[in-house]
Amino acid sequence: MHRSPTRLHVILWGLSTLFTTCFTWALIAAKLDPDFGWRIRHGQLILERGISTVDPFSYSMPSYPFVSHAWSFDILLAYTDRTIGLVWLSLGVAILVQLLCATQTWKLRFSIRGALLNLVVMGALITTLGLRAQVVALALVTYALWLILLPEDRWRIWRWTIPTLALFWANTHGSFLLLTLLLLVRWATTVYTSKKLQPVDFLLATATIPLSLINPYGSLLWFEVWQTLSDSSLGQRIIEWQPIWRIQTASQLLGLVFVLWGAVLTFTHRKQYPLHAVVMLVCGLLAISSTRHLPLAVLMALFAQVRAPFVIPEGFLSRLSKDRLLSYIFGIATLAITTLTAASYVFAFTWTTTASQATVPKQALPWLREYLPSARLYAPYDWGGYLIKNLPNSKLFIDNRMPSWRWQAPPGEVDAAMDIYARVYLGDVDELQRILQQFSVQAVLVRRNDPSDKTESAIRALGWLAVYQDATVTVYQPAARTQE
Repeated sequence: MHRSPTRLHVILWGLSTLFTTCFTWALIAAKLDPDFGWRIRHGQLILERGISTVDPFSYSMPSYPFVSHAWSFDILLAYTDRTIGLVWLSLGVAILVQLLCATQTWKLRFSIRGALLNLVVMGALITTLGLRAQVVALALVTYALWLILLPEDRWRIWRWTIPTLALFWANTHGSFLLLTLLLLVRWATTVYTSKKLQPVDFLLATATIPLSLINPYGSLLWFEVWQTLSDSSLGQRIIEWQPIWRIQTASQLLGLVFVLWGAVLTFTHRKQYPLHAVVMLVCGLLAISSTRHLPLAVLMALFAQVRAPFVIPEGFLSRLSKDRLLSYIFGIATLAITTLTAASYVFAFTWTTTASQATVPKQALPWLREYLPSARLYAPYDWGGYLIKNLPNSKLFIDNRMPSWRWQAPPGEVDAAMDIYARVYLGDVDELQRILQQFSVQAVLVRRNDPSDKTESAIRALGWLAVYQDATVTVYQPAARTQE
């Protein structure tokens, strides 16, 4: 028996929606995504000069065929920054993310599960949020999941939105291949269950590939995506590309638990809902390969949770009241999810109010603008976006766009800036000396209190002197230059 709808549950659903929206807004407004700086600067360059075909920001690989797979988002950032301001854009992004969750939990607003799912899902997604193109990708993934899970009669109507979706996705984010993958999964599962070939569905799925070539970069977009997907070193060097067993936050752990629960529900009902089970499996495998894909699996688990047959199996509550062991297990699981949800919000709040202010060289900007307004700088990889935005006339050795950039470079450039940076990070003095001399680098910025970064010991071994220091950064210059 289902309980009759209550006004209290609707109020709780509304309050949870309001709370998570406001919390997300505050987080996004305060959080500096590493890509944010170069994206807003690149958007400004597009508005001023049009699409750039080579790298405009580095001195190490200036001829490299630079591709911004989220070029339209870059323009949005730049335009918003000079019109309504980024605080209001942050609100828009927060509302968008909340809508992804609320459009599903709305179906459960008359139950306490609606409010709880709001809190749990947003807690699981919270560390991935920010003024970043991935937020738009989350919206597109949500629509794609909704689309492929439609009943057959509604699918036949809505599937004609696929060409428009594919074209928009290819010009918004590099995850556009997910659409092709999800459509092919739906087609293969439907063929297997219906014993019919479904040629229209197959043609629509494969049509997304040529449609993705309609973008300012043409086939270079695929080259950029392939460079990233084939880079086996990403999982070792970049945190968000690490496999699922190397999760580092309560939010990610909460997401993993939520995905596991969604997997249990879908596979329990795999005979009635085979497509849900297959899609959940695919999303789960992607999440295992990289924590970057965990939000995809979380969204799929949300779709599973809001399906009434998936939520609580028939007779479960009566068994729970009689089976002491089962009640203990259910109680422990509930306590764990509650604790992880609370920890996710506490961690996010703590990071926003303290740690986020110490992750970039904000205090050093006035000094850098006065003494090095237009210089060749060597700085930590994850500071690249921030420095590109705030020191627009300077050039960098490496920044956040370049972990997978590899090619046969022309004379005077490097083949792979990230590989050189990794060796210098480990303290390779000869490598550091070579690039400092080759590119006439004027200053080296070193992050303070990072024992794993050996760049500081290498630069000191070369006789460079500290000319500026604060709680976040130390700036080194050659001894001859400091005496000028």
